[in-house]
Amino acid sequence: MLKKKMGYLETEPGDMRGKSKKVLSTLVVSFFIASLFLSVLMVVPDNASAIVTIIDEPGNPVFPTRCGESSMIMDGDQMDVWFASGLTLGAFGYHSLWYAHSHKADLGTFSTPQKVLDGIRFPTVVKDGSTYYCFTSKGPPDGKYGIYLYSSTDKTTWTPMNSGNPILPQSTNVNSQWNVTWNPGVVVVGGVFHMFVECATQAGSVNQNAVRLGYTHSTMAAMNWNGNKTEDNVIDMGGSPCPVYVPDRNAILLLYARLDVTWHLEAALASAVSDLSQTSSWTTSLVFSLSDNGADPAIVNTGDDAEYPVTIQWFHGQPIDSDIYQEYSALNFTDFYDAVLAAASAWSPTFTSSPVLTGNVSVFYSYEITLNESGTVTGINMPSWLSLLNNGTQDSVWWLNGTPTGTGGSYNIKTKAYSTAGLHYSYQNWTLVIAVVLHFTSSPVTEVTNPDLYYYAPTTNIVCTFTMSTNATWLFIDAATGIVNGTPPTATSHEPVWFVVNITATNGGNHAYQVYTLWVFEQPAYKIVLDMIPTILIVVIGLFFAWLVVIIFNRVSERG
Repeated sequence: MLKKKMGYLETEPGDMRGKSKKVLSTLVVSFFIASLFLSVLMVVPDNASAIVTIIDEPGNPVFPTRCGESSMIMDGDQMDVWFASGLTLGAFGYHSLWYAHSHKADLGTFSTPQKVLDGIRFPTVVKDGSTYYCFTSKGPPDGKYGIYLYSSTDKTTWTPMNSGNPILPQSTNVNSQWNVTWNPGVVVVGGVFHMFVECATQAGSVNQNAVRLGYTHSTMAAMNWNGNKTEDNVIDMGGSPCPVYVPDRNAILLLYARLDVTWHLEAALASAVSDLSQTSSWTTSLVFSLSDNGADPAIVNTGDDAEYPVTIQWFHGQPIDSDIYQEYSALNFTDFYDAVLAAASAWSPTFTSSPVLTGNVSVFYSYEITLNESGTVTGINMPSWLSLLNNGTQDSVWWLNGTPTGTGGSYNIKTKAYSTAGLHYSYQNWTLVIAVVLHFTSSPVTEVTNPDLYYYAPTTNIVCTFTMSTNATWLFIDAATGIVNGTPPTATSHEPVWFVVNITATNGGNHAYQVYTLWVFEQPAYKIVLDMIPTILIVVIGLFFAWLVVIIFNRVSERG
């Protein structure tokens, strides 16, 4: 049984591992039920019954209360652990960095923790060559968001690098996902330090559901993590990254925490040679869910010769009253990777359609999205003119529709497919290129009756100038507005006459053409008669009044 003494943990006489195994004998039913549950959640290799096998007794942390995040490295048979502890400034105060170690034969028993560095948060320690590097945060009580770097050759004496300045400062742009930057996770592959960072915009920082994992990379010599970052996010609603390299798969296994009512752990996979900044490079899956309020995982390859090849630590509780728990996996890193991949393939809806990559301004764009199973599709950072709609009958078919506006350009479209429960998802990212193709948006007037005035005002999708070619010499065009008008000449016969009109719209190097036939009709006889009625009436009325004047004049003359 574990007990606390002088700020650290000590074991009573006897092997804790043996004690744990005895406890396991009383948990056979629980373990059987858990195995059944996990077999539903994931597909695992034949040599393992579950991703995580709990060894420690429930409720027994491996480090004292008020401990935060940990980081582990195997040095031969010794497991070195660095963890944050000692909150002094409230819920988001500074920590100190502490160091302890244990032996592979008894991973649950640690040396007395030793404080080695003050004023840090979220440490992650990696080793390259003979040098240890600690990537960490400092804030934010005084606004010191950003990532700092320390180095050591003896595991306990740490020297600030980059003159004590952040190697990845927070962005001054409040709308950038790097405005709030802390909690790094780092893995070294071939001399490149791949860094995953919990980050958010200023607005997103007040909502834990709005955090995401950003990515950047650099060699230690270049130290250019700030210059290599992008605004692409690797994982939505993710934090507390812990990446490790899986040599047999030349891939990155990324553990992280996700807030879904409570914090729980998930995993993602990506090829080490892919663009790790893109969500499309990652395969994601819910792998396991530890206790409520659990986050900040750490994982280490204990060794294939160990009883449990993988050791996992994780942070449990609230920031002011938290503990570090330790668990073990019966899978090695390669098996762990394969199990995550199998679980993701079995449970995540995947895209089975290929996106439509091009479109035109003012021309309706449509892409039919299909999934391998029912799911919900959402868009991330899409232009306002695009919308996602379910087809109404199948949850595996969605439509991405809209009419492009503006002046065209390239859009980085991101779509995300969720499982019905919302815990499993996959991405489809592509670049949509919208071109500005000049075209007419009006239909021409194709008839006129002589001698009426002909009038047509053409319209186009963008501002342009107009020219016209036609055999109708009586037609004229306004170069600025495109208005075409004119009066047909007097006909020489009663048969309709046709003319060919070709209007050209020009905007820079873009041209559009509208060619049509214009028919000129003569007025029919009845219309000529009808048109003459007013004149006849005037003449008749005039004659009537003239006759009336003569009659009146004669009558007056007779009486006189």
